[in-house]
Amino acid sequence: MKVAQRFPWYDSPWMNRYFAAREYLAAHNPEKLKAFDAAMDKLRTRQDFEVIEIENFLDQKDHEAAKAVIRETGRDRYEMHELKQFGRFVVHNHETFNDLQARMADRIGELVGEEVEPCYNFLSMYWAMGVCPIHMDAPLAKWTVDICIEQTDVWPIHFSRIVPWPEPLDKISETWEEDLKNDPDLDYRSFELQPGNAIIFSGSSQFHYRDRITGAVPGKDAFCNLVFLHYVPKGTAAYVDPKDWAEYFGVPELVFE
Repeated sequence: MKVAQRFPWYDSPWMNRYFAAREYLAAHNPEKLKAFDAAMDKLRTRQDFEVIEIENFLDQKDHEAAKAVIRETGRDRYEMHELKQFGRFVVHNHETFNDLQARMADRIGELVGEEVEPCYNFLSMYWAMGVCPIHMDAPLAKWTVDICIEQTDVWPIHFSRIVPWPEPLDKISETWEEDLKNDPDLDYRSFELQPGNAIIFSGSSQFHYRDRITGAVPGKDAFCNLVFLHYVPKGTAAYVDPKDWAEYFGVPELVFE
């Protein structure tokens, strides 16, 4: 199945596939569309959810373990594919953070109001050119725990209100990023993290971004090391990834090119 590029932000392939799948099912298999919509509703975020701030999310032992990962992980394990766009090195699913994520699942579920299960995690090491372009995540990151490990300076992150998954944009303008950031209807709020603290947000239903990092420490390059723990509603891992839709919903045509 061919997929049109209807959304401009970098992490939009999931959304493009979602709309392509719905259109195909509506035209060729309406009964399967009902099952598809019922499943996807579990990935939506309630409208009254607000970002949760947690001081001292990491105890001293877990905080020191996270810093040890940063010091001791060899550069051969660094993923470089986001260096140019984000100014960061990434390490996915390190065993230390796999353990942390599993231990925190019940706590996160209580905080967000539904049972959750771990999806994936990564260590994000931003350096002096760090920036996080405005975007929404795929529902694999419906619930995101953003943990600050260490930094040179406080680096604000900005979140929109909860919005339904957006309809395809009528026209993708060259100024779409600034248009989204300046849209008063999105009601952005800014948050600042200190080392050891965390915020929980809904990555798939809130636009979020960080402007380019700036350094206030004379003679020292700015940096910010964060860990992201991503969770999905319990029982949804079987269909949260578009590559699994053809088998899960019993529609072979839902295979994307």
